[in-house]
Amino acid sequence: MIDKIEAAGLRWYLAFTGNSLVSVLRAVEAGLGVSILPSATTGFYNIRKCELFEAVPDMALSIYAWEQDAATTDLLAAMSEIVANNCAADTRPQRQYPEA
Repeated sequence: MIDKIEAAGLRWYLAFTGNSLVSVLRAVEAGLGVSILPSATTGFYNIRKCELFEAVPDMALSIYAWEQDAATTDLLAAMSEIVANNCAADTRPQRQYPEA
């Protein structure tokens, strides 16, 4: 996003950083700036698409875990299922990595 803003010759500054999606959504909703967000996450917020820039290409999601216990395995399985269900429209082949 920063590269796109600078390439357009626009001035910018870092107005907010957040450690959760909700905090970033609320900051953008409050007019503090722009962010790259998945369209599916913005439905309940008063956020509009910025027409100054072209759409950003799809990005890959990787989930890494240090622990290898049963609870972590269960959590990774649940997270993977949630992501898969929310990306069901994406029919591209997904890269699978062997377990460590």
